[in-house]
Amino acid sequence: MKAAGVLASILIVATAGCSHDTTAAARHNTRTSGRKATPTAQSSAHPSVPLTGTKLSSLVPAPPGFTLNRAASSDTGSRRIAPVTGPDNMASVSCGNREAGKAYFYPGPIGNTERHYSGHRSISLDIFVSVYASGVGARDFDAGIAVERRCRNFAYKDKDGLPYAVSNTIGPPLGLGDQSGVINQTLTGPNADSYTTQTTFIQVGDAVITVTETGPKGSPVNRAALPLAAIVAALRSAGY
Repeated sequence: MKAAGVLASILIVATAGCSHDTTAAARHNTRTSGRKATPTAQSSAHPSVPLTGTKLSSLVPAPPGFTLNRAASSDTGSRRIAPVTGPDNMASVSCGNREAGKAYFYPGPIGNTERHYSGHRSISLDIFVSVYASGVGARDFDAGIAVERRCRNFAYKDKDGLPYAVSNTIGPPLGLGDQSGVINQTLTGPNADSYTTQTTFIQVGDAVITVTETGPKGSPVNRAALPLAAIVAALRSAGY
């Protein structure tokens, strides 16, 4: 089963009914850091006291039509965490390692939450919200999008040696937060089983939201049901 993780230590990917092994946290952590971005008044927004993982979890409303998987959900608790260290060169990150959740970039988040949901028709939904040290949010977002643009079509093997083919296309931004991006992915497994994933990235100051909805090929993505605007508004109210 594929679980998630796409941008800036806050990305995700979950694939229902598939043997693909990427974990939400891992793939999420592969979308971080890299090239520097020029901060703006909004993109550098950072509260004097960063939100903790516990608080971030409380900011994510339950999407209609989905049930929270508490066992698979987690956060970083009530304290600031030390960022995960890793290479600062995005060019050194292979598409296969990123997809399999084996690549970590510097700098990582100082707090995050991972909320995993299941819906009808074997559709899964993952919501990640991560906060970063002051001035890092825009760089993290830009780095994650840069990897997605580079990794359009590629193949790789999971931990069990099973081959997968991945095809990514870049969708139009949603106009939420300081920056936003949409990645549409088709993943084909060794038995020709095909799954579709739509991942949305939103930067709000030094916070990054990553939302991924995955299901069998052809399953609809009900973006209206996703609480994107509500999470953005909650982060803005908190000073991001």
